Amino acid sequence: MLPLAGRMRNLVTLDGFVRHPGQYELAQGMKLSDLVRGDRLLPEADLTHAEFRRVDLHDFKTEVRAFSPTRVLAGQEDWPLQPLDAVTVFSSARLPWTVTLQGEVTRPGLYTVTPGERLSDLLDRAGGVTPRGSLRAAVFRRRSAARDQRTFTHELEERQRIELLRQQMSLLATGDTVQAAAAGRVESELVDRLGQQSELGRVVLELDAAGKWRKSTRDPVIEDGDEFNVPVAPATVAVLGNVMNPGTLIARRNSDARDYVRRAGGLAREADLGKSYLVRASGEAESYRAGSRVEPGDAIVVVPRSREPGVGRSLAGGTRFLLEMAVSASVIIAALK
Repeated sequence: MLPLAGRMRNLVTLDGFVRHPGQYELAQGMKLSDLVRGDRLLPEADLTHAEFRRVDLHDFKTEVRAFSPTRVLAGQEDWPLQPLDAVTVFSSARLPWTVTLQGEVTRPGLYTVTPGERLSDLLDRAGGVTPRGSLRAAVFRRRSAARDQRTFTHELEERQRIELLRQQMSLLATGDTVQAAAAGRVESELVDRLGQQSELGRVVLELDAAGKWRKSTRDPVIEDGDEFNVPVAPATVAVLGNVMNPGTLIARRNSDARDYVRRAGGLAREADLGKSYLVRASGEAESYRAGSRVEPGDAIVVVPRSREPGVGRSLAGGTRFLLEMAVSASVIIAALK
């Protein structure tokens, strides 16, 4: 199988208050102005504020940027496009925007916001985070990001199912019913795992308690329907996957990944540290390194080695990676409870 990024469809998405919303083929050298053309915008389209979203194909984080269609059409803010980029054009005659604040904020609830207002502005209006809250582990969800992730997940699922069915047909043609049955089990597990993901719409933020993120590029501009949930500061670390005793451990200061794996009984026989990873409380994922410092709310996912030839090699590629992504989604939820 080809690498995951190499099999992505060469498409970009335009939606919102445009004449022909949908997916467009990404031509060589295509820029934002080629997608957001004046003849594609409806009369009520907001020419001062639109949203640009980009999915990083390496760590699957979604970057969200606000831009002005007027400036783009004038030759400014005219960014080169990449596969899976998405643009939403808003209406200039919209209802007041509302944003939900939940958890450990002084005055949680539904807030009316104005275009251009940032998360830090909204938190100030709500009285800030309580002493028990953890900004590092906060969860920020956005409707447009959820829509993009659902589309992206569906496309990945369909591609992997087609590839696994092709493998099944090939294996059955050679009389290898054992491997064909294994491919069927993998397909079923893939669909189940992707269907269980409930973190759709999460946008990873880098928020520090000292407030260095405020009024910076890490301080997102608020949009209608955003949700921000500040949990109680976590006190545990999850160690999941191929360790002797997977579960949740009380966090210890200055402990690294190696310490937590040891406290979980050490590695099981089939553990593959080369493909294992850490999921930070913020939702960011990174490759496993024994000396990586682990903070409360983080999770360590130890991935098993592939055992079945043929099907196993496929799992080491796209399908295996998708299953790991599905696991990490549930890990983040567990870590934040």
